[in-house]
Amino acid sequence: MKKKDIFVIVGVVLFFIIALFFVSKGDFFLSHKEVGIVRITGTIANSEPIVNWLDDLSRNSNIKGLFIYINSPGGSAVASDEIYRAIKRFKEKRKAPVVAYISQVGASGGYYVACAADKIVVNPASITGSIGVIAEFPEFSELLKKVGVQMRVIKSGKNKDIGSPFREMTPKEKEIIEKLIDETYSRFVGIVSEARGIPEERVRTLADGRIYSGEDAVKLGLCDTLGDFITAKELMKKMLNVSKIKMVEMKKPFSIKDFVLKSKLPYGMILSYRMIP
Repeated sequence: MKKKDIFVIVGVVLFFIIALFFVSKGDFFLSHKEVGIVRITGTIANSEPIVNWLDDLSRNSNIKGLFIYINSPGGSAVASDEIYRAIKRFKEKRKAPVVAYISQVGASGGYYVACAADKIVVNPASITGSIGVIAEFPEFSELLKKVGVQMRVIKSGKNKDIGSPFREMTPKEKEIIEKLIDETYSRFVGIVSEARGIPEERVRTLADGRIYSGEDAVKLGLCDTLGDFITAKELMKKMLNVSKIKMVEMKKPFSIKDFVLKSKLPYGMILSYRMIP
């Protein structure tokens, strides 16, 4: 037998061994479907990384669905809206199902983001709702008077220092701020009404800023299903009509600290490692 023939036979045998391995794992011929996952955790402030990741997912033809994991009390109205819009772009481009799961808390901006999903799964003990908008302006004018501090302001227009903590807000300034709040609130109510199929008048009765348990949120129609992370995954499988899905996570920048903490090697071995010239 020629040496070339031996290499061919070995190659064919290796191919079948690898194929049998993947078949046993259920991954052969892509029996699973890839689902992108976005994690909204903590205060919503910087939306750029999440929006970029969502746009990357929308361009990936292998992604057949989107999973939104939410554990957030809300945050910036603009950042929440940017994430909401990015999810809507994903849905429009990929024509794929989107499932949101509300973990410990998904309130205010966190719930705003969830409204972009086709289905919302919420833990019974979760805190959600808090549909509303708030702006807070501290004022120190009385304190400054007591300590003898004055603030002299030179401005180009009478409203340029609106919300200044160094003086009391005028009725006109309050009116300006309230108008902005009302506009943002109306948009929030409209999004909830459209997403949940609830008339705006009904939404406004629910959207007085109060929080709801996950159980109450389902009863009121603000969420679809009670459950946990596994419940949400099973729902995604059902919507995709598959028995297995593969979650595609956003890659984090490399961190030496994370590498050390997650590595199974002894810490001493890692910390003593050095480059050999």
